[in-house]
Amino acid sequence: MIRVRYYAILRDITGKSEESLEIKERKLSELISLLNNKYPKLSEFMGKYKITVLVNGSICSDDCLIKDGDLVEFLPPSSGGSGSDEVRIISKDDVIDLNAVVNELRSNPSLRDCGSIAIYIGIVKGLVNGKAVHELEYIIHEDYTYKKLKEIINDIKGRYKGIKVVKIYHRKGRLKPGEEALYTFITGVRRKDVFQTLSEIINRIKLESGIWKIERREDGEYWVIGDGERIPRKPHSSSDHT
Repeated sequence: MIRVRYYAILRDITGKSEESLEIKERKLSELISLLNNKYPKLSEFMGKYKITVLVNGSICSDDCLIKDGDLVEFLPPSSGGSGSDEVRIISKDDVIDLNAVVNELRSNPSLRDCGSIAIYIGIVKGLVNGKAVHELEYIIHEDYTYKKLKEIINDIKGRYKGIKVVKIYHRKGRLKPGEEALYTFITGVRRKDVFQTLSEIINRIKLESGIWKIERREDGEYWVIGDGERIPRKPHSSSDHT
């Protein structure tokens, strides 16, 4: 048996704050499909708005397994609309529509005094120190990373009053050279603050976020630490971190 808990408007849509379901082990995506069939208005809402799903208190991707005794919580978008801060841990197959995010930000009435939107996209390098890179694997402590990135955003906005919205999306798993790993969007009143905070956020993600990288290249495997330090992996190290 699993417990499913709904918050705010989702309680109105489902008509309940919590329910218990007798189901076998299954992926989160399968549970969502089951609930969407049970509550057609929930399916309609999820088609329009991004919701956050926690499993035992941690952000969960669509392919994670829901097991007996788990608590699954469905959280609608926070008050403040689409122009609010956002942290997402995404998989390789999640599609990020840059135009949609930008249009969402610039059309928000609460951001009318903003004159700048900056976008940073981090991609996987194909060549490091003259050696060809085959793959970069991102290993993420999702619960810690989510909280830490929120903490970084709150700190930035506390020190730079002109920064209005920060969105950070980071991929997990194995990526090939040229693939996009990190998206950062910053909206602010002045471009000077936007550029300065963008650089600071990227540096802090590298140093503080609970995201680790294994670089696999033609001369072996390396842990990438901090801002580019590389430590060779031992030959007997396991490569299965996903």
